[in-house]
Amino acid sequence: EVQLVTATPAAAFTAVTMKDPETLLAAADGQVIEFGRDGANWKEAGRWSDGFGTKVRLAVSEGRLAVADAEKNRVALYALSDRRKLAETAVAAPTEVALNGAFLVVYDAAGQRLMKYAVSR
Repeated sequence: EVQLVTATPAAAFTAVTMKDPETLLAAADGQVIEFGRDGANWKEAGRWSDGFGTKVRLAVSEGRLAVADAEKNRVALYALSDRRKLAETAVAAPTEVALNGAFLVVYDAAGQRLMKYAVSR
């Protein structure tokens, strides 16, 4: 059993992804929490928010983080180096997100459709 050790308790995790082999990113309680390795477990190294709702999904590729925020009806793209917002778009109910290089794919549950975006590197 692996533990995610947070500085303050998290009510509910909604997503998890890897930033790199030594860094895990998780979404919980409207925040993105960064974890570093701590033996067999993971220990919180920091957290941040951009006004996220509680239903957030994450995807990482090439130093960027995509956040699908179903409660706020948006998908945003951030630079992981400084958490700077690179882009944002309105989506009715983005419940899943995938990021691979120059492509971002979002599942819009309200429209029951996949939306594909080209993003600059």
